[in-house]
Amino acid sequence: MKYPYEVLVRLSAAGVVGAHVVFAADMENPLTGEVQTQIGNAEPLALADGQAGLSLAEVLGTVASQALLDRESAVAAEALAQQQLSAANQVLQEVTAERDAAQSSIATLQAQIVQLQAALLAVGVQSAAQ
Repeated sequence: MKYPYEVLVRLSAAGVVGAHVVFAADMENPLTGEVQTQIGNAEPLALADGQAGLSLAEVLGTVASQALLDRESAVAAEALAQQQLSAANQVLQEVTAERDAAQSSIATLQAQIVQLQAALLAVGVQSAAQ
């Protein structure tokens, strides 16, 4: 399928003085099966009604519509990425809270170990003294 590949509009102080479009088509290479872009030659565009060829307005309408669709897709992809980032940040906060609780438990248990070791040493010292 042929699609606009490039549009060039020439301007002067008086306004648009000329325009052309280059179309391209994606074709499968019959030998390799690889898809290749075939770029055509520049075709002049009609600037006014009644001139031969495609009109500049028609081509610019097609290009603008595609640009708007591409923009909408990009905005939707960005919104999805923001939702995923927000969800990931929520999970990170939850995991961080769990880690902090575990570290607090570890500190408490280590303090208990130190107390028990001290108690064992005190009992051992008393038993040795008897």
